[in-house]
Amino acid sequence: MNGEKHIIKPYTAFFIPAGCPHEYYSTDESWDTHWIKPSGKSCPDMLKALGFDKPKIFPLSKEEITYLDHCFRCMH
Repeated sequence: MNGEKHIIKPYTAFFIPAGCPHEYYSTDESWDTHWIKPSGKSCPDMLKALGFDKPKIFPLSKEEITYLDHCFRCMH
């Protein structure tokens, strides 16, 4: 992101703001990823208020992953 290389470990989330130059790929053959693209008129202000105005990488617990996976499945 923004010309910097980051290794994303399992059970890690990352946030890439709109317009931020990036590319991502697997470092091995096994790769499972879920992504969400928030949008809407108020989205930029809401994300900024929540501290999501620049790229972020943060580890998640297995419990958080399980909950987010549940939410992801509910959205689909």
